[in-house]
Amino acid sequence: TGKLKKVSLARLGRKPLPWDPGTRATSYRLQTADGPTQLWYNDKGRWLGLRSKLNNGHTVVYRPI
Repeated sequence: TGKLKKVSLARLGRKPLPWDPGTRATSYRLQTADGPTQLWYNDKGRWLGLRSKLNNGHTVVYRPI
C-alpha cells in the first residue's frame, strides 16, 4: 500500500533455531498491526531466518541457503 505502519522490535535473547536446535541465535520479535514476525541473527549480525504467520493461518519461514 505504500503507507507507513507502526512497528515495535523486542529482543528476545539467545534461543535455539527452530530448524537447527544445536545452533543458538539472538531472536527478535517485530510486531506490527498485521501480527508478529520472529527474526534470528548470529553473533556477527548475519541474518539467519524469519518466521511469520500469514492471514490465511499458514506459517512462512525464510532462511538463507
